[in-house]
Amino acid sequence: MIFEKMNLLIQIFGQIFQYIGLGIVILAGLIAIYRFVIQHVSADLIRHKFARKVMFGLEFVIAADIMLVTVALDLNDLIRLGGVVIIRVILGYALSKEVKDTPSLNKK
Repeated sequence: MIFEKMNLLIQIFGQIFQYIGLGIVILAGLIAIYRFVIQHVSADLIRHKFARKVMFGLEFVIAADIMLVTVALDLNDLIRLGGVVIIRVILGYALSKEVKDTPSLNKK
């Protein structure tokens, strides 16, 4: 009984974290579009700041995936979530590498 309630609570928090992460990514995209179209900011600066914001949102989504893996119901769920986590970690690493490779923009 208590384990079922804890599993439900973890699933709810996992979903909330996923939506927060996705919201951050969507908001970052809208801000990037606005800054490029309306404010005419350089594409390199927008790409750098967008990548940093996407990495931040991705951290929430990865945290949600970790929470959801703990309450996975069967092996198929575990394999699916594990694959998603691996893809997101690789994407996060690639984004962080891109951000670090632009030293002139890191100071802005």
